[in-house]
Amino acid sequence: MHIAIMETGRINEAIADQFDRYPEMFRTMFERAGATDLELSTIAVVDGELPAHVDDYDGYLVTGSAAGVYDDFDWIAPLMAFLRSGSCRRQAACRRLFRPSGDCPCAWRTYREMA
Repeated sequence: MHIAIMETGRINEAIADQFDRYPEMFRTMFERAGATDLELSTIAVVDGELPAHVDDYDGYLVTGSAAGVYDDFDWIAPLMAFLRSGSCRRQAACRRLFRPSGDCPCAWRTYREMA
Protein backbone atom coordinates (compact mmCIF):
# COMPACT_ATOMS: atom_id res chain seq x y z
CA MET A 1 0.00 0.00 0.00
CA HIS A 2 1.37 3.39 -1.02
CA ILE A 3 0.52 6.19 1.41
CA ALA A 4 1.31 9.86 0.82
CA ILE A 5 2.17 11.85 3.93
CA MET A 6 0.89 15.34 3.18
CA GLU A 7 3.13 17.69 5.17
CA THR A 8 1.13 20.77 6.15
CA GLY A 9 3.45 22.25 8.73
CA ARG A 10 6.93 22.31 10.16
CA ILE A 11 7.91 20.56 13.34
CA ASN A 12 7.82 22.50 16.60
CA GLU A 13 11.28 23.47 17.79
CA ALA A 14 10.58 21.80 21.14
CA ILE A 15 10.81 18.35 19.51
CA ALA A 16 13.12 19.17 16.61
CA ASP A 17 15.91 17.18 18.27
CA GLN A 18 13.77 14.01 17.98
CA PHE A 19 12.24 14.49 14.54
CA ASP A 20 13.42 16.57 11.61
CA ARG A 21 9.96 16.83 10.01
CA TYR A 22 6.44 15.48 10.53
CA PRO A 23 6.80 12.75 7.88
CA GLU A 24 9.71 11.24 9.84
CA MET A 25 7.51 11.20 12.93
CA PHE A 26 4.86 9.18 11.11
CA ARG A 27 7.43 6.86 9.52
CA THR A 28 8.76 6.08 12.99
CA MET A 29 5.23 5.46 14.28
CA PHE A 30 4.45 3.02 11.45
CA GLU A 31 7.77 1.21 11.90
CA ARG A 32 7.20 0.79 15.64
CA ALA A 33 3.70 -0.53 14.91
CA GLY A 34 5.19 -3.15 12.58
CA ALA A 35 3.61 -1.74 9.42
CA THR A 36 6.50 -2.79 7.21
CA ASP A 37 4.39 -3.35 4.10
CA LEU A 38 3.68 0.36 3.61
CA GLU A 39 5.40 2.51 1.04
CA LEU A 40 5.44 6.07 2.36
CA SER A 41 6.02 9.16 0.25
CA THR A 42 6.17 12.77 1.40
CA ILE A 43 4.28 15.58 -0.31
CA ALA A 44 5.32 19.00 1.00
CA VAL A 45 1.91 20.67 0.77
CA VAL A 46 3.23 23.54 2.89
CA ASP A 47 5.62 24.25 -0.02
CA GLY A 48 2.85 24.12 -2.63
CA GLU A 49 3.15 20.46 -3.68
CA LEU A 50 0.07 18.32 -4.38
CA PRO A 51 -0.45 15.03 -6.22
CA ALA A 52 -1.54 15.39 -9.83
CA HIS A 53 -4.55 13.14 -9.23
CA VAL A 54 -6.35 11.76 -6.17
CA ASP A 55 -5.75 8.19 -7.37
CA ASP A 56 -1.96 8.61 -7.43
CA TYR A 57 -1.77 6.98 -3.98
CA ASP A 58 -3.75 4.36 -2.08
CA GLY A 59 -4.25 6.70 0.86
CA TYR A 60 -3.36 10.06 2.31
CA LEU A 61 -2.24 11.09 5.77
CA VAL A 62 -2.49 14.83 6.39
CA THR A 63 -0.12 15.99 9.13
CA GLY A 64 -0.93 18.51 11.78
CA SER A 65 -0.15 22.17 11.33
CA ALA A 66 -0.11 25.41 13.26
CA ALA A 67 -2.17 26.78 10.37
CA GLY A 68 -5.94 26.47 10.41
CA VAL A 69 -8.18 25.77 7.43
CA TYR A 70 -9.40 29.38 7.47
CA ASP A 71 -5.90 30.90 7.50
CA ASP A 72 -4.75 32.77 4.42
CA PHE A 73 -1.78 30.70 3.27
CA ASP A 74 -1.32 29.97 -0.44
CA TRP A 75 -1.35 26.18 0.06
CA ILE A 76 -4.58 25.83 2.09
CA ALA A 77 -7.22 26.40 -0.62
CA PRO A 78 -5.57 23.97 -3.09
CA LEU A 79 -5.25 21.36 -0.34
CA MET A 80 -8.92 21.73 0.60
CA ALA A 81 -9.96 21.41 -3.06
CA PHE A 82 -7.79 18.30 -3.43
CA LEU A 83 -9.29 16.71 -0.30
CA ARG A 84 -12.82 17.49 -1.50
CA SER A 85 -12.08 15.89 -4.87
CA GLY A 86 -11.21 12.64 -3.11
CA SER A 87 -13.94 12.56 -0.48
CA CYS A 88 -16.75 13.45 -2.88
CA ARG A 89 -16.09 10.28 -4.82
CA ARG A 90 -16.22 8.24 -1.65
CA GLN A 91 -19.23 9.72 0.11
CA ALA A 92 -20.76 6.33 0.89
CA ALA A 93 -17.64 5.27 2.78
CA CYS A 94 -17.39 8.64 4.52
CA ARG A 95 -21.02 8.47 5.54
CA ARG A 96 -20.58 4.99 6.96
CA LEU A 97 -17.36 5.78 8.83
CA PHE A 98 -17.88 9.38 9.90
CA ARG A 99 -21.45 10.03 10.94
CA PRO A 100 -21.95 13.61 12.10
CA SER A 101 -22.32 14.06 15.84
CA GLY A 102 -24.19 17.34 15.58
CA ASP A 103 -25.92 19.69 13.23
CA CYS A 104 -23.57 20.12 10.27
CA PRO A 105 -25.17 21.80 7.23
CA CYS A 106 -22.48 20.54 4.88
CA ALA A 107 -22.90 16.91 5.94
CA TRP A 108 -26.68 17.04 5.79
CA ARG A 109 -26.58 18.57 2.32
CA THR A 110 -24.25 15.77 1.23
CA TYR A 111 -26.60 13.14 2.66
CA ARG A 112 -29.59 14.64 0.83
CA GLU A 113 -27.67 14.62 -2.45
CA MET A 114 -26.91 10.92 -1.99
CA ALA A 115 -30.56 9.95 -1.54
